Amino acid sequence: MGDIGERLRLLKFILAVDLLVTGLELAGWYFSRSLLLESNFGTGLYDAVLISLNIWGLRRESQAPQYDRVAFRIAKWSDIALAAGALVILTHSARGAMIDQGITLTRSWLIPVLGLFAGSINLGLAYAIDTQNSVNSQSARLKLFVGSTVGFGTGASGLVIYFFGFPKLDAMISAGIAIYVIDAVRRRIKQQKAEEFVADQMHRRDLFYMGRR
Repeated sequence: MGDIGERLRLLKFILAVDLLVTGLELAGWYFSRSLLLESNFGTGLYDAVLISLNIWGLRRESQAPQYDRVAFRIAKWSDIALAAGALVILTHSARGAMIDQGITLTRSWLIPVLGLFAGSINLGLAYAIDTQNSVNSQSARLKLFVGSTVGFGTGASGLVIYFFGFPKLDAMISAGIAIYVIDAVRRRIKQQKAEEFVADQMHRRDLFYMGRR
């Protein structure tokens, strides 16, 4: 496991970059009025809030390197919130694509460029995180993977809308991303439950041996 101070500094740096990219998406939405970039902005801002929780959870892990129940709960509930929030945001985007096509059908180069840029940045940041023996680092990486998927989905939708004018593709991509997020969170929580069981048993064992000394 890497130095906890380095992990905290990295997550703070990632949070700052994530907020910067989110700000660019907000500016892109303002100029293009695209529901695609609005969805990206909402997802990015929400991810930033949840990564802030993971920073708190990582601090808890540093105070109890072997096992901290609160740290596990922070990672778990922030992941559940990720699935719920992503579902709401992406459903809003998909509904808008199906109903209010006049707004979505914005043929602007900003949409694919910002979408692909955000996806690439989030993907790079996700792989920069050392997730070994840290549930909150793993949770933060999941959020960046989701942000990357949303960004690439926006880029693909933006390209098709720009060249062919087919806004309903956004609804299909949004539905696919929502399914991916829910399944990824389900698998992550299942894995985290097993990790917490092992950490709890090791903690109980250590307390037992300490009591016998």
